[in-house]
Order: sequence, then structure tokens, then C-alpha cells
Amino acid sequence: MEESSSSRASSKRKRVEEAPMSPTPTVSATQSDIWFEDGNIVIQAERTQFKVYRGVLVEHSSVLKDMFLVPQPPSGGKGSVEGCPVVQVSDSFGFG
Repeated sequence: MEESSSSRASSKRKRVEEAPMSPTPTVSATQSDIWFEDGNIVIQAERTQFKVYRGVLVEHSSVLKDMFLVPQPPSGGKGSVEGCPVVQVSDSFGFG
């Protein structure tokens, strides 16, 4: 016996549209006191940002020099601050 096309269609599950995911809440960063208006790179340690001079860092730190050679992962739309690239470091900011 042949089934009608309407009975076959009703046995299929309905497609459920997934709700769009809400954006991940962003954590705002705080500018440190070390913020040169004419700096050309922003270093971010946890939620603290430092706008400094890339050339000075490269001159005095072989670790940072090598780190700047490695492409940085995208930062979710936060790739630059005031036109300067943001480099994330794993160190935390704190004195004492």
C-alpha cells in the first residue's frame, strides 16, 4: 500500500531554529598611569593597559622583541586602542 505524501511529511521532525547566542560580555580594560599619548603599542596585562613605545621595548627586551614577531591572535574586535595594536601578556599587573 502506498503512503500519501502528506503522511510521510508529518512523520518528519520540524526544524527548530536556534536562538542567536548573546554576545559574551566584555570586560573593560583600565588605562594605567603608564600611558604615553604618542605611544605606538598597547600592552595589556589582565585588565590593565599600558600605551608605550614599541621601539623602546624591543631595544631593552629580547623576550618582547621575539613576542612582537609572532602574529597576535584576534582579540574579538579589540585589536587596537587609539589606533595602536594591543598585545596581550600573561603577567598580571601589580606592585608589591
